[in-house]
Amino acid sequence: MVFVTYFRILKKAQRSPLLPAVLEGLAKFAHLINVEFFDDLLVVLHTLIESGDLSYQESLHCVQTAFHILSGQGDVLNIDPMKFYTHLYKTLFKLHAGATNDSVEIVLQCLNVMLTKRRKQVSQQRALAFIKRLCTLALQVLPNSSIGILATTRILMHTFPKTDLLLDNESQGSGVFLPELDEPEYCNAQNTALWELHALRRHYHPIVQRFAAHLMAGAPSEGSEALKPELSRRSAVELFETYSMAAMTFNPPVESSNPKKKDKFLQGDSFLNEDLNELVKRHCSEVAIESPLDFTKYLKTSLR
Repeated sequence: MVFVTYFRILKKAQRSPLLPAVLEGLAKFAHLINVEFFDDLLVVLHTLIESGDLSYQESLHCVQTAFHILSGQGDVLNIDPMKFYTHLYKTLFKLHAGATNDSVEIVLQCLNVMLTKRRKQVSQQRALAFIKRLCTLALQVLPNSSIGILATTRILMHTFPKTDLLLDNESQGSGVFLPELDEPEYCNAQNTALWELHALRRHYHPIVQRFAAHLMAGAPSEGSEALKPELSRRSAVELFETYSMAAMTFNPPVESSNPKKKDKFLQGDSFLNEDLNELVKRHCSEVAIESPLDFTKYLKTSLR
């Protein structure tokens, strides 16, 4: 009965204020939907995205619902979800350190379903393009989002081992990288490098620095550049929540610094040059001569 209500709102009341709740509910319970509704539901979701009437978070829920459907019983269906990949890829830069930062959590969940769980259906070109765009995105979001994004990048580099060519500054094929292109399959991501990691290595947040150095070393599982278990064993969403700054606190806490006190303090006029000190004293000892101020003579001169 709940899904019937959801479908009715999707098809007949797409401008209803209930639509955000419907999309969120579908994203959460998509694995319970009957396979007979999959084709129609995916068409409706894509139509909603293309309409432009949805907020960014609502469109993310559409993408999330579509891939939850395809990752479950939808595997048996011959459906090409490329349009959903393209939509997420071209809208990633809508995320920033402002109001849309909270939507990063949904993006991380989408990437997990779209790329990691569907690794067999994802081409190397698509994986390269998403890794490159995620590293660029990590430069413009809050620290907890950067950590979650870099953790996702780490998982993708492990899932698609050949993507380590992005750590090399030599081109791997013909063409030039086209960052403005909205199609991840055709942007020639193999001809670029992850220069963003060098900037993130100098980030003010120590965990972001740690992840950046780890990825620059090829995301090793052991050695000096390997991550500690408390970082490597957590999912990207867990790291996003752990290092959230919603409570206006910095994690890890900032160490208090005790400034060194000077051994000696120069007091009085002992810091002045002798001649300058004498000049100051002489001027200070002089009695100021008070004289009336008369501006009328200047006024008369200006009126002539």
